[in-house]
Amino acid sequence: MPDTGHYSLIPMKGNKYKKIILYDMKELVIGRNIITRIRETLCSRKQVTVLADYKTHQIMVRHHGKHPSRVNGHEFKDQTHILHHGDIFELVTGKLPYLVQTLPIIDQVHSDNPSLKRIKLENDDEIIDQMHSDDPSLKRIKLENDDEIDSKDKTIELENKCHGSVVPHSKNNKIENKTIFDKVDTDSPSSTRIKLENKKEIDTENKISDVENKFDGYIIPQNKKYETENKLNVTGSSTWEIVDSGTLLIYTSAGIKRSSKVAAYDLDGTLIKTKSGNVFPKDKHDWQISFPQVKPKLSGLIADGYKIVIFTNQGGIGRGNTKQSDFQEKVSKIAEELNVPIQVFIAVTNKYRKPAPGMWNVLNEEKNTGVNINIKESFYVGDGAGRVVNWAPGKKKDFSCADRLFALNLNLTFFTPEEHFLGQSPATYALPNFNPKSFNFDEDHLPFHPNTFKKKKNEVIILVGYPASGKSFFTQKYLIPQGYVHINRDSLGTWQKCINAMESALKSNKSVVIDNTNPDKASRNRFISKAKDFDVRCRCFYMTTSKDVVQHNNKFRQITDSKHVPVNDMIINSFKEIFS
Repeated sequence: MPDTGHYSLIPMKGNKYKKIILYDMKELVIGRNIITRIRETLCSRKQVTVLADYKTHQIMVRHHGKHPSRVNGHEFKDQTHILHHGDIFELVTGKLPYLVQTLPIIDQVHSDNPSLKRIKLENDDEIIDQMHSDDPSLKRIKLENDDEIDSKDKTIELENKCHGSVVPHSKNNKIENKTIFDKVDTDSPSSTRIKLENKKEIDTENKISDVENKFDGYIIPQNKKYETENKLNVTGSSTWEIVDSGTLLIYTSAGIKRSSKVAAYDLDGTLIKTKSGNVFPKDKHDWQISFPQVKPKLSGLIADGYKIVIFTNQGGIGRGNTKQSDFQEKVSKIAEELNVPIQVFIAVTNKYRKPAPGMWNVLNEEKNTGVNINIKESFYVGDGAGRVVNWAPGKKKDFSCADRLFALNLNLTFFTPEEHFLGQSPATYALPNFNPKSFNFDEDHLPFHPNTFKKKKNEVIILVGYPASGKSFFTQKYLIPQGYVHINRDSLGTWQKCINAMESALKSNKSVVIDNTNPDKASRNRFISKAKDFDVRCRCFYMTTSKDVVQHNNKFRQITDSKHVPVNDMIINSFKEIFS
């Protein structure tokens, strides 16, 4: 890709400044300075540091400034995040919006032709060269004006290979015994110079700072091999990503390698447990490694070519009970303690929560660098295994079977922590009564034939059943094609509006289907009375769908239909309580 395109930050509406070119593996400070021309007082001189990686098609952005930045509506401060093509990046929250795009590389900059090349910087459309200096000794740039550099008056002469760095030829441009930009291609027999018609010192506060390798505990990768001697610097170049409007968080530590073999783990109760002994941690420090065997086991798997991946449900972040920043800090500390490269997927809301396969799908499709995962060689370990009470002496039953179901959904080999780390024999467990894989729908087994609904006279059909029990599907498949008017409270808002719609349809000599839960006699009597007023037949269809099936259906449509109104367990349980 470096030969065909590059990344740019394109100013959007309301951003009067110019686009910024990001070269492959060239670290860059973006902020209020002479190169970017940004003058917004809320923008720090070193607001963010960015690094474009053409191989992974990503841009790492590390925040440094006083005021936060924002990506796709999600604010962040003092953190590292990943930008992708099409993202909206606000340098300061609510200000200076940029669109992340990939554009063609300027051929002349990367030309191998040893003859002189010239590039005009027209209207500052391209901010290059000075912004990508690797020289940490840069103090000031001698230019004519503190305020503006008219790029139309300048021509950059490039001899041989420039590779995005520019060096003044004149010795007069040395500052504190060092040139403005020291680093060039030393193999080049000739020099590169910038012709500036006028010169004036720019205060050092307006310089472009060197990009430090270490960003407050987050190190930008330098294409070096992962260090394995002594303690690994796992958290050094860790990155965080916000995915799908914040419903999924992804942490990737240094040295992570793609692999077709994945050793996947749950977090709480599997790799770690609370120090306090409480079921839930009291704070971000309340954790410890679950078993002494955890660290050597993971190290051995790395040696065998496995990629270590953690999948954890953290609904507390979505509900506001747990601060996202606290949990991110906790994950970083856990990675440091485990001392192996890991990737962590954190489901914040129901869409990605286990046992749904969403987190795994993101891993396989986007976060394994193009390598398909071999299911037969991979496995998953978790403590939500559905084990019954006294599965071991004095043990309570498992809080859920979500981890085992997660593995079943993916056809992964499953182990409990005790089986995997301690070598214990499998314990007795129980799964939900409803298994969607064994469900076989056959219209011939319906208690009636669809032809039943070829109506001879107008009528009212009242549906009764749990949310997600199939009422709307039944209506759309069998009743609406026969001319029934579909009346639904979710669409109309109140039962009074449903009555009005029913009355209007009956006056028009049409049949009606009431597609509500209608759990009790009072809710049904409203429609029965109105049917009597019009002297039409009224039938009640009760959906016998079990609660287990309903919960499965509800989960499925949350994943597949984002437009559907979400239904929580409390609503489902309330139907059961008032049903009569």
